Amino acid sequence: RLSSLSSSAMPLNSAQRSAVAQVKEFTGCSDRQAADMLRRTGWDPTRAADALFASGFEPPAAAFDEAKILALFERYAAPGDDEDEEPYVHAEGVVQLCEDVGVDAGTDPLALVIAEHMGARVFARFEKAEWVKGFRALEVDSLEGLREKVPRLRARLEDPDYFKRLFQYTFKFAASSRKNLAKDQAAAYIGLLLPTGKWALSDDFCEFLTSEGGFAGQSVPEDTWRLTLDFAQRVEPDLSNYDDDESGGAWPVMHDEFVDWLREKRAA
Repeated sequence: RLSSLSSSAMPLNSAQRSAVAQVKEFTGCSDRQAADMLRRTGWDPTRAADALFASGFEPPAAAFDEAKILALFERYAAPGDDEDEEPYVHAEGVVQLCEDVGVDAGTDPLALVIAEHMGARVFARFEKAEWVKGFRALEVDSLEGLREKVPRLRARLEDPDYFKRLFQYTFKFAASSRKNLAKDQAAAYIGLLLPTGKWALSDDFCEFLTSEGGFAGQSVPEDTWRLTLDFAQRVEPDLSNYDDDESGGAWPVMHDEFVDWLREKRAA
C-alpha cells in the first residue's frame, strides 16, 4: 500500500522545503501550489515560479494604505529646486531610505532594484508618483514591509531575465536624458552589477574604461552598454572564443579595443 501513495503525500526533505519557501517568496502562492509546481519542474525554484505565472496564476491582491505610502514619502522628501517644483526625494533621501532597510546605496545593486521597481527616470531622485508606484509594485506600505522584502528582491538578481532588464534599466537611470553614459560612470555600474564573482574580467574591464591608455572614447552609448552584458556572459575569460561565432558574432568597437588592450596587458 505504501508504494501506491502518490508523491504529493510523501513528506518533503529539507532541500524541498527550502525550494517551497523560495517559490512562495517569489510568487505569494500557497505551500501546496509551490510543491505541486516544483514536482513538475524538477524541484527548480526559478522554473517553478516561471511556470506558475505562465499557468495564469495571480498572487493574492494585497491591501495598501496609500496614506502611509505618502506619509513615508514626506519623511524622505525635500523641497524642489525652485518654488514651482514639487518636493521629491533627493540623493540624501535615497541613501537614507536604503540605509533604513539595510542596503548600502553605494555598493549594493539592491539599490538599483528598488529604483527599477519605482521606475525612477533620473539618477538618485524619486518623484512622488514614482514613490507611490514603487511601493505598490513592491506590495508594501511601510519601511518594515520593505525591509522584509529585501531577501526576495535580492533573489531576483539571480533571475537571468530580470537581471537583463535591470542591466538595461541601469543605463537609462544613470544616463538620465543623455544618450551616452560617461565611461567612469559605466565602470562604476559595471563593478556594481558585474563584480568579479559574476564576471571574471570585471576588474580588467573597469580598468580599461578608466585608465590612461585604455578606452579611447569618452562615453558609452546604450547599444554598447547593452552588449556588454552579452560579452560578459558569452566570452571566455581567456578570450579564446572571442573571434568565434559562438561568442555572439561581431562586437562593438569598444569590446574590440578591450580585447586588444587585455591581450597586450597579459603579454607584457
